[in-house]
Amino acid sequence: TVNVDPDAPTLLLVLGQPTESTPTLWFSREASLHGTVLEAAGFRNAMAEGRHDTPTLPIEALLSVDPDVVVVLIAEDELSTEAQAEYQAFWSRFTTLKAVQNERVYFLAGSGYFSTGPRILTLLPALQDILRQAGTPS
Repeated sequence: TVNVDPDAPTLLLVLGQPTESTPTLWFSREASLHGTVLEAAGFRNAMAEGRHDTPTLPIEALLSVDPDVVVVLIAEDELSTEAQAEYQAFWSRFTTLKAVQNERVYFLAGSGYFSTGPRILTLLPALQDILRQAGTPS
């Protein structure tokens, strides 16, 4: 685990875009490769309560997590304008989430973000850029 500023924004790192037909969120746990990268980027993991079960979250439970920032990793190497609009529309429904209210829902497309090898390191600068854009929590 990386020492993260206790005032750093919380990040919910979602692995794949949920849909209306499959509204379960797959998230990055604290003690995982993706969780370590998000902490190295300077975020606090929104799912850092030490869960050891399947890293899924029913969409209804998202409101209780209420992250400062949401980053959705998309496995495709490119995200079409249409797909991004569809994904954004899905998330914009959650108007009580801080991340939605503050326009801090981001989509990162690239198969390397799902790698368990060296390509996972491409996620670090991408998350650092998002941290600079997002600033501090509201």
